[in-house]
Amino acid sequence: MSKIKSFIHWLRSFSKNEDGAAALMGVIFAVIIIGSIAVNFLADSQQKQAGGALTYSSTNAFLAAEAGLRFAEKCLLEGGTTEAGCPCTSWTGGCDDWVTAPVNFPSDIPFGGSRGAFEIQVTPVSSTEIKVTSIGKFAGALRSFSKVVAINCSLSTNAITSCTPITNTNNSSVDPPTAPTQEGVCDIPAIPALPTFPDDPATDCPGGTGDYFNLTAGGNTYTDASVQICSWTQSSGTTTFGTSGGTTTVWVYENVNLSNSADIQILGTVKFNIKGNVSISNQVEFLVGDTTPTEGTMTMQTDGDFSMENNSKINRVMDNASDVLVLIGGQGVFKNNILFTGGIYGDQLVFDLQNNAEFKGSVVAASVSLSNNATLTFDDTAGQDSDSYEICGGGGSSSIPQEP
Repeated sequence: MSKIKSFIHWLRSFSKNEDGAAALMGVIFAVIIIGSIAVNFLADSQQKQAGGALTYSSTNAFLAAEAGLRFAEKCLLEGGTTEAGCPCTSWTGGCDDWVTAPVNFPSDIPFGGSRGAFEIQVTPVSSTEIKVTSIGKFAGALRSFSKVVAINCSLSTNAITSCTPITNTNNSSVDPPTAPTQEGVCDIPAIPALPTFPDDPATDCPGGTGDYFNLTAGGNTYTDASVQICSWTQSSGTTTFGTSGGTTTVWVYENVNLSNSADIQILGTVKFNIKGNVSISNQVEFLVGDTTPTEGTMTMQTDGDFSMENNSKINRVMDNASDVLVLIGGQGVFKNNILFTGGIYGDQLVFDLQNNAEFKGSVVAASVSLSNNATLTFDDTAGQDSDSYEICGGGGSSSIPQEP
């Protein structure tokens, strides 16, 4: 009997001990679970903080890269040679020179505080296109974007681009009537200075001695790479410059006066650099290329005024507007039944087209007026084959930024 009581007592004590052990185990498990939750919470918080820091740095690097692209694009399209803060102004040809541009802007231009910066890299594509890569940097994070920036030359986008309002009177017209024109645009790039004349024209002229001569009559052909003239006065005969496939630069230190039945034949690539004024009148004709056919392109830049009148003609036969570009530093008058095919450009030019004048191409000038049955027919290829075409600048477009 006593043994039975002892067994029952043992069972009861075991039961009580089991309840305590279970409670203790429950507490231990609760502590473990709470501890695990706390550890996981701390780990997750630390992970989120680290991820947040990475996201923050990456986002700021992205913004720096985007800012770099905008900065470079503005400099390249508007910087010229004087835009403050644009590193490309130190390039040999300024920000407009996309062919001989160095590989990079200076590295690490600050942006977004002491930890942020962007680096600009440029890769020339052509005289009118350049690839820009902007690398944004922030607190060790890097983001990179690239785009192609392209010049949209005013000669190719508008029949007339003028700083002041365009005047159009007495049956004058732009053809087609829907051709785009733009007025009130005063930030067109300036014509570059004429290159330095070779040898010593100040000593050789006006007498036409030494390396320079006075051209006074037609009948001659000049095919040398450099032709050096003091003054050019011609009233008859044909003067030929250049040769098929060749390149000729004609330097005229004083004035050009062409009149009556004088003809000028242009073969190959010919560029005229003229310090004085240019007067073309009374049946004079510039034949650019010929019907053989031999191609020709002509670029003419003058520091002085340019006048063309009384049945004179430039580029009538081949009639390709892309073959001719005339850069005028002074004023320009085109009147009395003249025919001109090509581009005219002058940031200070007052351009006057009048009296049955016919013009095919495009004009960029400070001021433009058409009067008395003058007609300007838009050709968006005006001047494109000229080696000075890239001067026009003044606007552009870009591809969509791409991230590698």
